[in-house]
Amino acid sequence: MVGDVNMFLKGDHLSAAPETREGEDDFEVEVEIMIAGAYFQCIRLPMMPSHHSDRAFRRKGLATETLLLLLTYATGQWSAFIYPHTRDQETVHPNLQPYLDHIRATQSPKSLTSIITPDRLVARISDSNQPSICLFEKLGFTVVRRVEVFHEVEMRWQVIP
Repeated sequence: MVGDVNMFLKGDHLSAAPETREGEDDFEVEVEIMIAGAYFQCIRLPMMPSHHSDRAFRRKGLATETLLLLLTYATGQWSAFIYPHTRDQETVHPNLQPYLDHIRATQSPKSLTSIITPDRLVARISDSNQPSICLFEKLGFTVVRRVEVFHEVEMRWQVIP
């Protein structure tokens, strides 16, 4: 294990209709990912240098692949996240294709896809974490708000015309 990915559902999904989106209790699905590298291995191997644990597995595409699979499974809309700025299906990493094909063939559970739609996805990222911001931009998210007090940006998935 080199990290984790999470989705947090907030608000009442029954109020997810577009005409009720203005309220503070809006339904949203927060997505987060953390690649810790060998951190989890350090629990068993305490002699591993700590500087190695944070970087060993980063910048290898693991976060992109993991998020793509999670978002595809949760929304049932795999094409929404595959390099949405180009919608070019040929740019999918070949190792991911079997997993995406499986998700399409078996279909995501309606219990998820009926409430988790791409327009409800949000990510909150440290404003100094440019690699994570770029990662979410690559998957179709856009910065919609800066929260100075927490030094973070709020990103939401946007429909590409």
